[in-house]
Amino acid sequence: MKTKYSPDHELISTREVEIILEKLTIKTENEIIPLQNSAGRFLAQDVSADRDQPPFNRAAMDGIAVRSEDLTAGISRFTSIGTLAAGQGPAELGLSLSCGTASLRVIKKPGECVEIMTGAAVPDDFDSIIPYEVINRQESQFSLPDKAEAVKFPCGKNIHIQGSDYKKGKCLLPAGTRINTPSIALLAAVGIAEPWVYGEPRISIISTGNELVPVDDTPQAHQIRQSNIHVLRAELSAWGFTRVQTLHSRDDEQELTSAIRNSLRQSDVLILSGGISKGVYDLVPEILQKEGVRCLAHGVTQRPGKPLYLGTACSKNAGLVVGLPGNPVSSLINLRRYVVPFLGTIIAGKQSGSEIREVMPWTPIPVKLSEEIRFKARMTYFPAVYLRRHNDGVITAAAVNGNGSGDFYSISRSHGFLELPAGQDHFEPGYTAPCFCWGPGSVI
Repeated sequence: MKTKYSPDHELISTREVEIILEKLTIKTENEIIPLQNSAGRFLAQDVSADRDQPPFNRAAMDGIAVRSEDLTAGISRFTSIGTLAAGQGPAELGLSLSCGTASLRVIKKPGECVEIMTGAAVPDDFDSIIPYEVINRQESQFSLPDKAEAVKFPCGKNIHIQGSDYKKGKCLLPAGTRINTPSIALLAAVGIAEPWVYGEPRISIISTGNELVPVDDTPQAHQIRQSNIHVLRAELSAWGFTRVQTLHSRDDEQELTSAIRNSLRQSDVLILSGGISKGVYDLVPEILQKEGVRCLAHGVTQRPGKPLYLGTACSKNAGLVVGLPGNPVSSLINLRRYVVPFLGTIIAGKQSGSEIREVMPWTPIPVKLSEEIRFKARMTYFPAVYLRRHNDGVITAAAVNGNGSGDFYSISRSHGFLELPAGQDHFEPGYTAPCFCWGPGSVI
């Protein structure tokens, strides 16, 4: 079992990392949440229509409701017998609505009409609406300026027909659907105030390092302020993963062992930042081994982020253990490239395989290089880039110059990073590559 950073010949590829993660599952408890908090979550239930939509013939214009047979008969003058607003039942005018109240009155007298507002229920025996804009009015009398206008208002004109959107019993949103703002409208329309959604995994982040001090402390000359723990949590939160707890541990075996042991018990996913490379104080792999974590991989043919660690602790709660490099650029890129998509498939309730290849918010977007990129190392390259959207819809990317994986200033000016394949050292302008954008707000 590997406990230290692997030599080059034992490194795995980025695709092999994906395969490892595709085989892992985390069981989370589905939960009921308030509708107003459900945007971005994934349904754990099929949602079906409890009634037709619209549930009645609905007026689509302000005007007068008439019978098309009167128009066909040449009638062009109409007398109002009342007014209906949205939310007002036709029974208040002694009229019937077949989808609800039993028939009360059937109008037979030619030339009668009902003034009706947008959204109101169209009474039985009326099947066309003439908007106010095309008729003349004098008190309760209405007339068409030209009899020839009558042909413009056949049966069903300006009426949103009952059940034309969907019928009662139709499955509107299958389980696994991501709830977006239009979905909220559907859930509300069918009376689901608290939808069932797939549960979020419990995530723990442990940052390591004797040199790190809290953000609000004044560091000594040999110290730096903690940043990884905040940026990792922020990136997870941006993608909707909110059940995150964070803590910091010094490079002390007893302290770090206690932090790892407790986090393994309390979490579905454990993320460690730092302490996984080849240094004397890189204690994480050895402690994880002692705590029963099975190492799945340690080292990937990529830059930055080469000493990535993946493990699983099946005997405890943590279904996935991820060791991220301590350098901030490497740490964030590995989180976004591998951990975010993995967690996304969990909260989406998806299984491994082709099913998860559908477009999800965390899926990379194709972009074209606006300038050449050269990279001599024969490994996958993740350059941070600035994106620009052009009038024709094409998105181009330009590399953001930086000073290595410790330069978080450079990536603060980026929208995300590209994945350029191993084995190629020159990428011409116009080359198309996938771009992994930071949280959804970073997509231009």
